Amino acid sequence: ADKREIEYQSGKRQQYKSACYFFKIGKEHIIDATRKGGIARFINHSCQPNCVAKVISVRNEKKVVFFAERHINPGEEITYDYHFNREDEGQRIPCFCRSRGCRRYLN
Repeated sequence: ADKREIEYQSGKRQQYKSACYFFKIGKEHIIDATRKGGIARFINHSCQPNCVAKVISVRNEKKVVFFAERHINPGEEITYDYHFNREDEGQRIPCFCRSRGCRRYLN
């Protein structure tokens, strides 16, 4: 994943520049949906999300499933908390979710 992230950010493949769609499902396993994946890869972060992501096993294969935490109105955006690891102040990613409880950073 680290090698792919560097490749994507390098701009060698312009269609992937500044877009990484990684989802960590374990210590050694990461799903890379940057080049190919379902529409769920575009679900945005929120500090007060309406869904939670869970990793489940189906026939010994790990899957990511999103569960609603509350009623979601028609047309309302689906969101979940990315739970990025904390970073040093200089490497923090600003959050623009605009929720009442916004933490100001994704990490």
